Parts: sequence; C-alpha cells; structure tokens
Amino acid sequence: MMLLILCALACWFMVFVFLNYWSRPPRSIDAYIQKSHRLAIVIAARNEQENIERLLRSIENQTWLPKNTVVYVVDDHSKDNTASVVLSLTDEFSKFKLILSSFKEVVGKKSALRELLTSIDADVYYFTDADCELSAQTIPVMLSALENETVDAAFCSVVYKGKGFVFDLLQAEQLNSQVVTEAFFNFGKPIMANAASMMIRQSAKNLLLRTYESEVASGDDTFFAQSLNPAACRYVMQPDTVVYTCMPESVREFANQRIRWASKSVGYPSIVAKAFAALILLFNLVWVVLMTWLMVKGWWTWVLVFIVSKFGIEYPFHRKWFLRFNYSHKVIVAMLLSILHPIYVCVIGVLSFLGVGYTWKGRTFKR
Repeated sequence: MMLLILCALACWFMVFVFLNYWSRPPRSIDAYIQKSHRLAIVIAARNEQENIERLLRSIENQTWLPKNTVVYVVDDHSKDNTASVVLSLTDEFSKFKLILSSFKEVVGKKSALRELLTSIDADVYYFTDADCELSAQTIPVMLSALENETVDAAFCSVVYKGKGFVFDLLQAEQLNSQVVTEAFFNFGKPIMANAASMMIRQSAKNLLLRTYESEVASGDDTFFAQSLNPAACRYVMQPDTVVYTCMPESVREFANQRIRWASKSVGYPSIVAKAFAALILLFNLVWVVLMTWLMVKGWWTWVLVFIVSKFGIEYPFHRKWFLRFNYSHKVIVAMLLSILHPIYVCVIGVLSFLGVGYTWKGRTFKR
C-alpha cells in the first residue's frame, strides 16, 4: 500500500516539476509596433446584450490600435437585444469601425465565423468572445508578438473576473489551466489554447478555416493550436495582456462547460495532448479509487497522509505560478481543490466518455 501511494505521489510530483520547468516566464513583450496592420477584430456573439458593450469599450481603451482596425460582431441568431445594442454603438468609437454581421442561412458559432472570414480580408485577425474584457495592452502586445515574421499565431491568458469563495475556486483552476497551456507551448507541443484571445496572420487563416470543418461543436481553438507549427506560435502570459471572462453562474452551467471542454479531447490531432489528458485522468482515477479503498478499510492515517502529501506537492507550485497573475492562492481554497478536483475530473471524464450531451449558448449538443 505504501509503495502504491508513493508511486502515485512521485508521478504527480514529476508532472508539476515538468510544468514548473517549462512555464518559466520568457522575456516580456513590449507594446512596440513597427507596422500599421489592417487589423480585423472578430467577435462571435449569441445572447450577449449584457456584455458586448463592455467588451467594445475595452477595445476602444487599448493603448494603441492600427488606423485600419475594423471590429466585426458576428451575431449568431441571438434571442435577446445583442444586435440592437451593437447597432446603437456604431458611432461611439474613434479607434475602430464597428460592423454588425449576421448570417441567417447558417447556425452555430463556427459556421458563422467561417462565413465571415471567407468574406473579409485583413493582415491580422484578432478573435475574442463577447463576454470578455481586454486589458489595455492586450492587442498592442499581441501585435508585437507577431512582429517576428516566423510567428503566425499568438495566444494570451484568459482568467475569470469576480469575487468570493466560489470565484477563488474557479479562478485557481483556471489559472492552473493557463500555466499548463504556457508550459506546453514552451515545450513545443501546444495542447490547449483559448480563442477568447487569439491573434493570427493572414497566412494562418486557411488553417483556421479547416479547423472549423470539425464536427465537434467546440474546440476549434485547441485543434488550430495543435495543428500549427510549434515554432510559428507564441503564448503570451503576462499581467498586462490578460483577458477577463465571466465565470459559470451555476452548477449546471459549470457542468455543461466542463463536459463541452472534455468532449473535444476525442478530436485532438495531437498525440501529446491525448496522452497528457489520459495521464491526468488516470492519476485522478487512481486517487479516487485509492481514497475510497482506504476509507472503506478504515485506514484513516493513510487517508490523511495521502491528502496532506498531495496538497504539499500542489500548493507551493500553484502559489508561485498564480503570483504571476497577482493572485494570492488561499490555503483553504487549495486544500478544498486538492480533495474535490480529482472527483469532479473523474465524473466529467466518465460523462464525456459516455457521450452525455451538453447545453451551450441555449443550444443542446449530443455526441
């Protein structure tokens, strides 16, 4: 028993050592622009009347935008007043031209984006979501990342905005995902990405369009990142570029989001991404099975040893990583996540494996 626990903990420790090594922060990118690009900012929106104006004003508040910047809001059959809000703001902004696009003949985010991208032309495209809010340096710094002619795509960190204990739980998990993303970008094998803040050159447009052909409802950002030449993409993880998004508002929304995220793993083109996902699921399954068995046996000392040891591995790394986002990781949050995270990962993994559907933006999807 002791040997099995030690092996599990040793493997978990090595995962964190790997992530810590490869997530070391690179030299910060300054918002220094040498060229005036034709920039197209693309926003997919569905039922976002409460959020879209905040995003647009955060774009207006960028420290610099090219003169030829156009913002396209792609309305995906919103049932609220998203379109009306956008139209009311068309003359509000001085740094960009705002255009509302809608394609009544197509349904779904990927289809709408594909229709738009095939009908417009730009040097650089920046993608974000309607429920996001950009930091003042987000776009200038990402444009600077593309100043290197070998870089075709850049991504940056996306974190939650909010407050309270539930926010702390969700934010800690989200920040961990950002560190994992950065580590694998630096390792040369991107396994995750987030289209809530993604910038690409014109030369990468066709590759992105091909990822929109996937039958998986979500995940085009991750499929795109995994299909890129590792040398041609950059992950920018620095505080002045962070993009803020809304956290799930209910347990149901959280579960649907996580099942959606897990469901796209079946379509990963990267063997490394599949292997890492399988490794994480396997460790969490082992943790749940071992903990259950130890409690059934009544071996509470071993239960305590396992919990404390796992927490002792995770917390120092997380605390160090999260400080890069100016976020102080609370001990009680860390302990609770250390215990509950494996359980929820296993539940979501099993539900996804069984093909359980999910609801996203008012639509139901089934595998």
